[in-house]
Amino acid sequence: MKRTQFNVEGLATVTEDLCKVIERIDVVMDNYNEENILNVRVFNDSFDKFMDLIGKYMGKCLVTISEPYNDGLFSVSVDKSVDAGILPDIDNEFYRELKLFNKIKSAKPDDYYYTAYKFYGKNNEKIKKLYNHMVKYTNNFIKY
Repeated sequence: MKRTQFNVEGLATVTEDLCKVIERIDVVMDNYNEENILNVRVFNDSFDKFMDLIGKYMGKCLVTISEPYNDGLFSVSVDKSVDAGILPDIDNEFYRELKLFNKIKSAKPDDYYYTAYKFYGKNNEKIKKLYNHMVKYTNNFIKY
């Protein structure tokens, strides 16, 4: 089996894409109107992308500590990433909720986005802390 190689350029791209997604979500949150289906769709698509990018980030970083990333084991990857300093130590409740999104999307798709909207609004500062940590972690690998 071929071992995955660490790719700093890919990691930088993921953090850049995450910045754009967070900015898009913030605009939607500022102008959110449940009646406006466009707002709902943009939020839903953006939050899906946010979760996908968190997974890609962990996947790219976990190879630095010889740990595999597995979509099916998102919660395990979050725990390993926090333990290794790849993700910041924010608080257990934040990560518990974040880990639930992979489970409830398939089980309760109608609840998923409403829950995601509440989560994002309640944890906006923690999400910014998460993002800033990811940028700092990525910049540690970039040689100027």
